[in-house]
Amino acid sequence: MGMTLANLHILGGDPDQIRSLMPQAAVGFWSSGCVSVFAPDLQPPTADRQARALSRKIPQCVLSVWLFDEDAAGFSIFRSGKREAAHVLDPDGYSNLGNIPLFCRLWELPEEDVPRLRAVWKKGGAEEQLYLTGCLLGLPLCHDSQMLPQQSCRRDTAPVDQWIRERPAPPRIRNQARAELIQEIPGFRYHATGTFTAPFYVSVDPYDDPYAYDGCHLWKAQEDGTVREIWAADEDEMAYASSKRAVCVEPHTRRVLYDSAGQLSGICALSGDVQLMERGEILQERTLEKSASALECLGPDGTLLWSRKMDPACDRVLSWNDRELLLQQRTREQMHLIRLDLTDGRETGRADDLVGTDVHKALWDHGAWWITHNGFLMEDGTRSRERRDLLTKLDEKMRTAARLPLPSWAQELCFSPDRKRLYVFFFESQVWVLEGESLVLERTLEDKSFLAPLGFDTRGTENRLWLLRGNSTVEAWDEALTAPVSRHRLKGRVTGQHKDGQGRLCVTTWDERKNVFRVFRLT
Repeated sequence: MGMTLANLHILGGDPDQIRSLMPQAAVGFWSSGCVSVFAPDLQPPTADRQARALSRKIPQCVLSVWLFDEDAAGFSIFRSGKREAAHVLDPDGYSNLGNIPLFCRLWELPEEDVPRLRAVWKKGGAEEQLYLTGCLLGLPLCHDSQMLPQQSCRRDTAPVDQWIRERPAPPRIRNQARAELIQEIPGFRYHATGTFTAPFYVSVDPYDDPYAYDGCHLWKAQEDGTVREIWAADEDEMAYASSKRAVCVEPHTRRVLYDSAGQLSGICALSGDVQLMERGEILQERTLEKSASALECLGPDGTLLWSRKMDPACDRVLSWNDRELLLQQRTREQMHLIRLDLTDGRETGRADDLVGTDVHKALWDHGAWWITHNGFLMEDGTRSRERRDLLTKLDEKMRTAARLPLPSWAQELCFSPDRKRLYVFFFESQVWVLEGESLVLERTLEDKSFLAPLGFDTRGTENRLWLLRGNSTVEAWDEALTAPVSRHRLKGRVTGQHKDGQGRLCVTTWDERKNVFRVFRLT
């Protein structure tokens, strides 16, 4: 869980009056002209209600600010019990940019702050929005009752302007592809649950409460690229999927309610973390005594194929292919990677010399593994006390074949179709294009916008890599990432992708406000 906090601010308020109305809160001036309120009971679900109630008792505007799990954020101005202006960012629920000019007028911000605030609220993540909005307003927005401000805040537009300069609008291009809307499903509330992958999608019933989940609807992509509902239940169930199979499980009993392969329904109960293998096997983890666990592999029909005791417990399954599994075990300062044969569970290799604590991503190709992980190694191979992110290639014997220091956390890894290039996507900073075998850096694409790979397609004899920019824009680039060749702004937030029967890439989006699910085919 990430950081969660909430606070209130009153423009031109009387601190003594606020203390009398909220006696359990810490009330004071931490900025010029605004009273700030921090209280233990101020949390994202209640902050707006308390701000609304407070605005009924005082003549001033009340600003409610909250951050939930470092992923979602909200900013609302209340006056006389009415929400006058609001902005909400929730990647997994309802988002609304809001009326920014009205927000600025109500909070008496200068007119030149309108484009600043629009850029921050359109492009920034939840934490960035909290910090940068605080800079514009001159308010301590990144604090709560357990972490009160230690000094007064002042308005500072310099960090905001610098952040905006680092994220310029992309250049105009002549599109060489089309984004064709091929399906639109109303009343569809997208739900990311369990371990899920294309071509399956899950939705729940639309509901007023953004944190309530009723019903479970399982969808599968068809040959023409559209999605079709293949199963539904009245309750919110756990769902797991591979590229060939989906399984839905009752959360409490772990009884299988639906199996797209038709082999497990009603006759099998799964335990722990479940992962579906591409060949049909089912991997699950069962907790044992003390710190140990049992890693179990079931056949497609639920019969136990093998069980392996893990002591200490398996931290997680990092990756797999049709023959092998790569597992991670952790001790206090040491990370162990274990390779198992998927057929019988026997250990086929391990790496105990990796100096680090956690693997972020793992990728397999032709017997070798590429992993990004926390490390304590310098570029010259010496050990450092300061943690560094590393990209390491392990050969078939799990020995380090190549290693490359990374500038920050690597969010995604992917290969080119010919496996000669490896792409490393860093969160909101840049993309590296590496030679796959040697890890030699070929090219760096500097871009502060959020970029993630969607997949490759082919135009003539050329491969194109489709990237996601922000929440709704898709871009096609040449294989070397030298230039974009097509860009399309889609309706809704991109939620996934799959390919149709002809191998064409399809991208799905979800409109959180209207609960509309759309499928676009990129041609």
